[in-house]
Amino acid sequence: MISVSRGDVVLVDSAVQAQNLLTIDRSFIRRKIGSLPTGTMSDVDRCLKAALALT
Repeated sequence: MISVSRGDVVLVDSAVQAQNLLTIDRSFIRRKIGSLPTGTMSDVDRCLKAALALT
C-alpha cells in the first residue's frame, strides 16, 4: 500500500492498493480528484507490475 497525503496534490489523504485490481468503464468516473508526483507514480507502477506478475 502506498500512502498519499494532501500535500501530494490530492484533495484528501488517500492510499493506493494493488492487491485487488478491477476495471471500470470511464463513464463511472465523475471527476478528477488529484494527481500524483512522478516519484509516487513510479511506486504505483512498481506495485502494479508485482501484482500482475510482470517483469
